[in-house]
Amino acid sequence: MIIKQGSRVRGFKGLMLICILFFLPLTPHFSLITVSNAQPVLSAGSPAPWDSQDTEPGSVIKDGNLFKMWYTGYDGKRYRIGYAVSSDGFKWEKSDLPVFEHSKDSSSWDNSSAAYPCVIKDGNIYKMWYTGSNGRRLSIGYATSNDGISWDRHKNPVFEPAIEDTWDGFSVQYPMVVKDSRRYLMFYTGSAGVSYKIGAAESSDGISWKRLKNSPIDFGRVHSFHPWIIKDSKGYKMWYSIKTEPKAGFKIGLADSRDGIIWEMKGDALKPDLGWEIKEVFKPVVLRKGDNYLMFYAGFDGRRTRIGFAESADGNRWIRHKMNPVLGVGEGAGWDGDSVFSGSVIKDGDTYRLWYSGFNGNKTKIGFASSKDGINWRKSLAPVFTPGDNWDRMGAGYPSVIKEGKTYRMWYTGYDGRMLQIGYAYSDDGLNWHRYKDIPVLKTGNGWDSTQAAYPCVIKESNGYRMYYVGYNNKEEWIGVAVSKDGINWEKISGNPVIKGKGIISPWVVKDGSAYRMWYSVYGDNGYEIHFASSIDGIKWKRHGVQFKPDGMIKDIKGPMVIMDNGVYKMWYEEFDGSKNRIAFAYSKDGYRWQRFEGHKAIDPGAKDGWDSFGVAGGWILKEHGKYRMWYSGHDGDTFRIGYAVSNDGINWQRFDKNPVFDKGNSGSWDDVQVAYPFVMRDGDMYKMWYYGYGGSPKYPPSIGYAASYDGINWERYTENPVLMTGDAGSWDDEMVAYPVIIKEGSVYKMWYGGSNKFGEWKIGYAESKDGIKWTKLLSPVLIAGGKEEWDGYAVSYPMVVSVEGGYFMWYTGVDANNNGGAMRIGAAFSEDGISWIKPKEEPLIDIGDNGEWNEASSFSPRVIKDGNLWKIWFTGFDLGRVFRIGYMEKGYEDILQKGN
Repeated sequence: MIIKQGSRVRGFKGLMLICILFFLPLTPHFSLITVSNAQPVLSAGSPAPWDSQDTEPGSVIKDGNLFKMWYTGYDGKRYRIGYAVSSDGFKWEKSDLPVFEHSKDSSSWDNSSAAYPCVIKDGNIYKMWYTGSNGRRLSIGYATSNDGISWDRHKNPVFEPAIEDTWDGFSVQYPMVVKDSRRYLMFYTGSAGVSYKIGAAESSDGISWKRLKNSPIDFGRVHSFHPWIIKDSKGYKMWYSIKTEPKAGFKIGLADSRDGIIWEMKGDALKPDLGWEIKEVFKPVVLRKGDNYLMFYAGFDGRRTRIGFAESADGNRWIRHKMNPVLGVGEGAGWDGDSVFSGSVIKDGDTYRLWYSGFNGNKTKIGFASSKDGINWRKSLAPVFTPGDNWDRMGAGYPSVIKEGKTYRMWYTGYDGRMLQIGYAYSDDGLNWHRYKDIPVLKTGNGWDSTQAAYPCVIKESNGYRMYYVGYNNKEEWIGVAVSKDGINWEKISGNPVIKGKGIISPWVVKDGSAYRMWYSVYGDNGYEIHFASSIDGIKWKRHGVQFKPDGMIKDIKGPMVIMDNGVYKMWYEEFDGSKNRIAFAYSKDGYRWQRFEGHKAIDPGAKDGWDSFGVAGGWILKEHGKYRMWYSGHDGDTFRIGYAVSNDGINWQRFDKNPVFDKGNSGSWDDVQVAYPFVMRDGDMYKMWYYGYGGSPKYPPSIGYAASYDGINWERYTENPVLMTGDAGSWDDEMVAYPVIIKEGSVYKMWYGGSNKFGEWKIGYAESKDGIKWTKLLSPVLIAGGKEEWDGYAVSYPMVVSVEGGYFMWYTGVDANNNGGAMRIGAAFSEDGISWIKPKEEPLIDIGDNGEWNEASSFSPRVIKDGNLWKIWFTGFDLGRVFRIGYMEKGYEDILQKGN
């Protein structure tokens, strides 16, 4: 299968449309996760190593204290499966050579390529299902290993394309296998030659598969690939790659299901972003770690695919890792020199292990890398799993790997030049893999997956295994489900496909308790994106929309791989920059709101159901003794409170473990409903805080209170609060006063604050005090809104004032006049006396983010300190879902003053 993206051809070289999602990345859109120059954590190498062109996640499992990843590497000629380990899921150590590659038997079904593994550990055996090809047909093969490194290949594909004129009759690939107590369930990508869908099959042994009757999953999109499924007590969650339009890039979607058959789409989980994942995100691989989800996924920048990482608390909102991609392509001349694609990531003891798909321009193979932190990876020099000699002779990749006992099990997509199907392999070490009978364990079906069954994501359940996979019938891709008692003999469920759509690939499913979470790749307007969906039963999925989109240099983001690691979702995913695919990293506390490895958000919302789980906003920062101290507002969906955090660099923050440090007042007090937006000053031996609060009685309108502390943690309220009240009826601030900022000059405290009347017309006022408690206000505001056509034409508030040479410099928040109060942005003003202000610029200093960014709806409430020759600026932003976060940026001191002038 060949799909052209500009000048890039994706797929097995010289083959037809079907190969694309198996071997090369596609193209997405801008991410819902904010990223600033995110870097891949696993990149394609130069043309020498086996994974020098692309690395793409196949499977990730946590095995003991290690994360283990089987991934696809590509050197421009062949795809192989590599292996990597990591202690934390961020820093990976890759094996030097692939642990699995194509069969050397010229008559084998996978003698061309082996890639896209799905690996599980079943007891002491690693089982891998992978995509293999002989240059004409993509099927899914199977291999086993005692260590996840040395694999025994099953001779024949365990899952092959169905008969012609069915949805997966042309190819099956990208297997994802889940095992429960009674069966293996495989989800795979199938194709009839035109579009791709996700189907499902079940098996009692992971080798002999039976398609489920309701395959493919109906996601209503053009292409759906790379299913990854996690089963929990609530059902199944599927993450998968999806493409909404033929020319769009992949992103990762999420779907939920109670039974793994009927799925409800939950929307996008991950979309492409800047840099190495600008075009597409796809091939999700998801793990659970404690209460969190970890995702490894493929990002595509238009040339190469790499593997990234993200974390999530709910499997939907993901935070990318700042050092993404966590697994890139190999260096020198190698098998994955063109791109690396997603596969599987697991944490094995204290090491992350990644099996990924690599491509060097010829065939896809599965490589291996390992990492102690999920970011810094060491790749094997050669693929650990290569195409076989039969059904996966043209390529084997997109592994789904799990570790059971001491055995690594991998399900992968195999390609024979005609069909993509899902195979199985096992290993004792994750490096040396044994194919299962050299046949696919999940073959193409007769309907929705008649052309392709691929991109498996396998999860183990109490009664066997469940696989989510992408099926294709030459028209559309869907995500389907297969079940198996042994991970080898699969039966596709009757309700396939469970997620229908266009351009969907690379599902990654994590079971979270009783629910399932799926991240998947979707081909969007600008390339592949990562979407998110959730399900109670793993069959009926609800989509939650885009989570990662490409932008800037990144053309595609896809192939998510997610695990839960100590309460944090970690995602590795593919990014393509127009040249190579690399693997990036992101993390999330809820699985929905993701932080890429190099994001510029300083503080994200807290843990699920915590006091600041709904959002964080408006804080104040002091730098003392080389450390940054922040007091910030946290919201739980009901009220605001004030918390505390510390940082060595102003970017990476550690919350105080006994937060909040300042709660709302006692019942009946003036601030018994809410306290927020603190300003803190060190005055002698004491910390002084002025804050905004209000109570439940009309007697107490929103006002400004005061508290003091000797340590900044234990606070005592002033008994005569509030210290600054609203104005008299009819005045400009008769409805509300809030957001104070204070400068002490000599013995005089000077306060600037935001005030509003009953019409919601916000302005900035000024007051003075000798003691910080008894204040005298000016009767008129000192800064008002601009003209109706200006960016601050509706309201101004949230002042931030600093002393500069010759006067005062103010950062403030302006609201435009759209819809009687639109987006908030941050601007500047200058004053010689702090009362008469001049706005020297016609545009804001800090604008809202682009579509999909964390501050796409508003940027406001700046907090600034001067540190050397830099202004360090923290500000609050929120997205269209009104999830509040605190961001960070730096600007040169003179640069800001010049822009202000």
